[in-house]
Amino acid sequence: MKVIDLSIGDPDIETPEFIVDYLTEALKYPNYHKYPPYDGIEELKISISNYYKRRFNVDLNYKDEVAVLIGSKEGIAHMFLALTDIEDYVIIPDPAYPVYRASAYIAGCNVYTMPLTYGDKYLPRLENIYDEVKRKAKILITNYPNNPTGAVSNTEFFSKLIKFGKENNILIANDAAYVEIISKSQKPLSILQIEGAKDIAIEFGSLSKMFSMTGWRIGFVVGNKEAINKIVSVKSNFDSGQFIPIQRAAAFALDFSDIYVDFINDIYNERRKLVVDTLRSKT
Repeated sequence: MKVIDLSIGDPDIETPEFIVDYLTEALKYPNYHKYPPYDGIEELKISISNYYKRRFNVDLNYKDEVAVLIGSKEGIAHMFLALTDIEDYVIIPDPAYPVYRASAYIAGCNVYTMPLTYGDKYLPRLENIYDEVKRKAKILITNYPNNPTGAVSNTEFFSKLIKFGKENNILIANDAAYVEIISKSQKPLSILQIEGAKDIAIEFGSLSKMFSMTGWRIGFVVGNKEAINKIVSVKSNFDSGQFIPIQRAAAFALDFSDIYVDFINDIYNERRKLVVDTLRSKT
């Protein structure tokens, strides 16, 4: 019997050849033996800003509203160290990517969970969060498109999140690693599309899923510049940035992303349909 692995999100589709070829050529440039900038090279930060403008009509100042990460996982973990004190509360969804809870505990935080249920379309009920938790919380993290449920958010819920964050002085962090991995009937949505979002929100992005670059370890965080500056301050004491040729290849990928994203989504949607049809046939 052939077993199909539906567990960890590690793509079996190889990184596209045009990105690999670009990296191969980039390796020939001089001075790559030196440390890269902690917050990322300008070329990649500009490409991230252009991507957000093109895909979401969101304006980002690449100088202080964008930072490059060694994968979004690294940035999420450093976020808790940068933005919380011991015994602060952080609010996370349940179920959720395990790194949220683990990183919060490593930072000495108390974790309050928001249940995600089918009846609520896997969107948390913000009104159910206790007042005491809201007073002590520093971060509320969400993850849309969601891992593991596959649910997507909408502008109405994101607007509620931004309002909630401002009213309670809680940073809203959306993990958007799967923002492009959606069905054809949906459009990619960023929390930063909400008016005033950059006042209280950041968003994590990754090239792991949309370009099958999981092992390359390249991601980014965008949005509120004060939060990003603090994350970069922590990063500068934990790592020395990602290898510049990989950053250059990532910039190249983002600049020419639209066609490839459609291609890879066609594959994933075909697989999704196969899984859904198979599971329904067994009920």
